[in-house]
Amino acid sequence: PEVIKGLSEKEITQLRKKFEIELVKQIAKTTANIHWVFLLMAWVYPIDCAMLAALRNTSINDAKEILKEAQTYVFVKQLPNNSFKLHDEMHRMIGVYVWPQVDRTQELRLEYSNIALQYFEKMIDQIENEIVFLKGQDDKQLTWQSEIEEKRQQFWGMQEQRLKHSLIVNINDGLNLFEQIYEATSTDASITFRPQFIRLVEDKRRQLSVEQAALLDYYQADQLFYQEADYVKARTIIEALLNIDKLPLELQIKSIKLRGNIIIRQGEVDEAIEDFSKAVSMSKDIEHTVLLIQSTNALGWAYRVRGDLEQAL
Repeated sequence: PEVIKGLSEKEITQLRKKFEIELVKQIAKTTANIHWVFLLMAWVYPIDCAMLAALRNTSINDAKEILKEAQTYVFVKQLPNNSFKLHDEMHRMIGVYVWPQVDRTQELRLEYSNIALQYFEKMIDQIENEIVFLKGQDDKQLTWQSEIEEKRQQFWGMQEQRLKHSLIVNINDGLNLFEQIYEATSTDASITFRPQFIRLVEDKRRQLSVEQAALLDYYQADQLFYQEADYVKARTIIEALLNIDKLPLELQIKSIKLRGNIIIRQGEVDEAIEDFSKAVSMSKDIEHTVLLIQSTNALGWAYRVRGDLEQAL
């Protein structure tokens, strides 16, 4: 401790890095099943018997035995439904120091992401069916409601992992999935996952085209507006977005409508009416029914805010 106190911040960082590398380097040399599980847990999580069996192309019984051994390590956490993940620091160290060493071309991680993506899609369908079944029960006991809520949390957690691996396998498919998932989050419980979805796409920003990056910016502004009520930041992003040349028309309309929603809350009612009116006109031009309905409703609301009830009707 006394020696460390005399070190500079840079020297302490280097010492920590050396220590971390020593701590996990045995995993990089591994052929043992248990070490492969640690590698997998740092790439696909949470992991359960069925997932491990698919990833390692082994039987469920073998996967159970491997996970039983994994539980004896202090850095492995057991989650509900008999799934497991690494503690955060071990997860980080394996991701930073081990995976780049054992998979320099990233082909192995891509293969695992493909398997994981198929698995998560299957599990999401299964959970959706279970929720439908539970909702259909005549007995509306509290236990049913509690189980439905638990299933919903599992569902959105699975969607997060599905998105992560979809973005790895194919960035375009991943962006389409991101839009689909983001728009589907509307309840108080599911909306809390939006920042995680945005973070996953933000991590891929360097791979995005100008149009794809603009779409990400739009959803970042949307999240800042609806969840954080940070009107200033949301407006800054949207106005920068609307200055981009050749922005796709649908995204233009969404952005104009969102700006209207932001500025009306900043007291600029007349300006908001202009934005909503423009969004209505543009929606008609491209015959986009959903955006037309949304823009018309927003315009009517803005007229009511101004006290112009005739126009609102």
